[in-house]
Amino acid sequence: MGVAVSMKLELNLSPPNSRMVAVRSICLVVWSMVFATCVTLNANATTENGLRVIDLQIAAAAIAWIDNERILLRADTGNRVVRADGTRKAIFRAVSLNYKTGARKEYGRADSQFCYSDGYVSAYYEDDETGELVASYGELGNEIVRKVKPGEVVFDTGPRGSCRPWVDRPKKPSWVKGGTAIWPLSPYLGMLNCNVSAATVSTQYVKARFHAPADEAGVDVPFSCYEVSMGLRFYPFKNAYFALEFDFRSPWPEGRDRRAFWLYPDGRVEIQVLKYSTAVREIGVPTARGIVTFAQPSKIDDDYWIYLVTPAESKRILRGYATGVTSPDGCKVAISHDADFKIRGQTRGPTAPVTLKVLELCGTQ
Repeated sequence: MGVAVSMKLELNLSPPNSRMVAVRSICLVVWSMVFATCVTLNANATTENGLRVIDLQIAAAAIAWIDNERILLRADTGNRVVRADGTRKAIFRAVSLNYKTGARKEYGRADSQFCYSDGYVSAYYEDDETGELVASYGELGNEIVRKVKPGEVVFDTGPRGSCRPWVDRPKKPSWVKGGTAIWPLSPYLGMLNCNVSAATVSTQYVKARFHAPADEAGVDVPFSCYEVSMGLRFYPFKNAYFALEFDFRSPWPEGRDRRAFWLYPDGRVEIQVLKYSTAVREIGVPTARGIVTFAQPSKIDDDYWIYLVTPAESKRILRGYATGVTSPDGCKVAISHDADFKIRGQTRGPTAPVTLKVLELCGTQ
């Protein structure tokens, strides 16, 4: 099963220490070197505070896990087309990468609004000859491709999205009255009844109710839709939906503990209270060993760090900023890591490249 995400990310296939180039032949050579089928990647592996860190040494942004070894990326394949107005356009496709063997496979075009969830992929691109909008969507490797008018096909994206067309979202049950705000969850193992009018803006203190499919009664849950508005993504290794507690104040208010919620398909909710620290002030993803968080500095002299957070402690893993996604088994996190994020905007001198890394958490101490 895949991990639902919706990001506009690109893969730069140039070697990490080189400048970007626009020459087609060079791009193609780089593509073949980095993503040659069934070869071992030139990867470095280190151990950082009990985790194995594999640097794949390619400038990439992870999109999602297809399975426990393959990562799905939005990639510049190195191909270029000359449009009617004479401009050159890069060809982006969905590409799978096996981080252990280097095996890769190309799928359909994906210029914008690329989304992948649980085997389903969707994206848009422009027809190279006419400039018309084209929608590509369906099971990965078996996408429907057709020209559409702007707004004709809208995809269900975001933290709770399925990446499928919006019209395919589950319909509100007949027992839902009036304009009550209902949040279908993906995969559809139930829904949240926010118990407020859909037009109501302030839902911060109104507790939600979880309904399994065809369950009109439902069960009360100890959070509001507001408090999980940036999460409730499904994680197969736990068979549950996860969200870090949300607050409109960013970063998280200093000195305030933060909760993490696990919502199970039977309506049970597990709450983890994370003691306030720099590590829990921003975003994070759950794993089988704890929550991997991507923290901003709390003081001007501090740096960005990646942490492994449990209710008992926080461990630093890597310096720098990253975004990441968790593998289905909960044992790996693929990250796009920028060790010099803080100083990159402060100097024009050389900095470490932004590279795709895999954090292996299980089987390490």
